[in-house]
Amino acid sequence: MSGNFLPGFTTYQSVSPQDKSAVEILTFGAWALGRFANVKDLRAALQDTKVWSDPSLATGPTPPQLHFVFTDRSGDGIIVEYVDGEARIHDNVAHVLTNAPPYPWHLDNLRNYLSLSTIGVPSRQIGSVDVTAVGQGGGLIGLPGDYTPPSRFVRAAFVRHGMVQPKTADEASQSVAHVLNTVDIPIGVAQSRLPDGSLISDYTQWVSIKDLTHNRLMIADYNHRLDYLSIDLDPIFARTIPSARLVGELPYPRPVSGVDALAP
Repeated sequence: MSGNFLPGFTTYQSVSPQDKSAVEILTFGAWALGRFANVKDLRAALQDTKVWSDPSLATGPTPPQLHFVFTDRSGDGIIVEYVDGEARIHDNVAHVLTNAPPYPWHLDNLRNYLSLSTIGVPSRQIGSVDVTAVGQGGGLIGLPGDYTPPSRFVRAAFVRHGMVQPKTADEASQSVAHVLNTVDIPIGVAQSRLPDGSLISDYTQWVSIKDLTHNRLMIADYNHRLDYLSIDLDPIFARTIPSARLVGELPYPRPVSGVDALAP
């Protein structure tokens, strides 16, 4: 399960004492992951379960206005959104998701980039001059390079489907890392000015890769982007005592010195 921001579009469902099944958004993740073994079962349950929000509950500086990706080990995946007070479930056909707008809008927006290609034109005769390309990659001229959610969706979609597809889980993890690198937002390049004149910066607080084949989570916060922490989830799932750690307080691996790296 992953969640991406959907502000301005998210309206959760209304509930009443007559509703037999309902879950508040702050416990939605625990409900979905704790009760259902696969996407098929979750999809069925969402038809009869209302998801609501209690604005009086503390959520931190950002309200929980989100859309969600659920994926299971079979590769089945869905996007779950709550728009206009209704549950909207979409097949994860693009295999990427960013923030707002809703998923169908992102899919429609891909129509603006159908001319993009991984294969560039090596040369072209213009008059009497043979003009050659200065390097490879020209087929993707026009790929949006800004950090808005729509542009990141397009970039991630074309990179994910244009790259050589991995054959193993380990290769897939490396491929995901390369895709994430194309949409990673450094502090300072995506800013907004507040009413008092100060600037705030959007940035990628952490990145994570979920390996469902090996039951492994790889994660790195902003200050450890070169040092992914790989977590074996099996021992954690086997524990009966719940525990939690902040992403910034995880024991990230320390860089290896040059001497150690070259030692036989």
